Amino acid sequence: ASPFIHDGLIHHCAGGGIVSALQGKGCVERNTVSENGHFEVRLSSGSSTNFEGNTICDGEFGVVVDTAAEGVFHKNHIQNLQLCAISVSTAANTTFQRNVVTHAGQHTAVQIDENGLGQFLDNTIVGHHPVSVAVAVESGSNPYFKGNDFSNDSGGGVCVSGTGKGVFESNKFHHHRLAAIEITSGGDPIVKSNDICDGEESGILVHDGGKGNISDNDIHDNA
Repeated sequence: ASPFIHDGLIHHCAGGGIVSALQGKGCVERNTVSENGHFEVRLSSGSSTNFEGNTICDGEFGVVVDTAAEGVFHKNHIQNLQLCAISVSTAANTTFQRNVVTHAGQHTAVQIDENGLGQFLDNTIVGHHPVSVAVAVESGSNPYFKGNDFSNDSGGGVCVSGTGKGVFESNKFHHHRLAAIEITSGGDPIVKSNDICDGEESGILVHDGGKGNISDNDIHDNA
């Protein structure tokens, strides 16, 4: 299947807003997807649908990608979710580029676990109360983050734990209430050439079995 879905309102659907599965393709552009059951958008089972210029909001989960899904999310607004804005797991390798993620839900803005992958390029990711961290990388996951702008006025920026890895390169982390980057419990990321500033706590915090390759970062004006 390869539909072109555009300029619509998709809302109040008990089974979720948009589901792309079984190697589904297609383009989804300029829609508002909101207030649907459990998730607004889900990609699974090798699907590779592209989403551009949509507003994804006001539900429990915003975007859920799993089971080797790919696809591209470009210039979407993902906001006001109750639980998690973006969830990536089970070898999903989706690209998120130039999206604005504004999150004040009960979990992290971006959750990557169960060997999730993904490329996150030039996004703006903002956390508000009661978000503990903007991004959590866990359980063997290995995403790539470059050129993103992270802030969180209620908690931390990125937490890598539980054999999570990942590359964090040339991002800006600023105005965090807790550590901008936390590495713990076997987390082992590459942290390179980031600007980490204006936080209320440590720029980078490594503890309780955390690892990591940390180089060429500019860490300044933190408490």
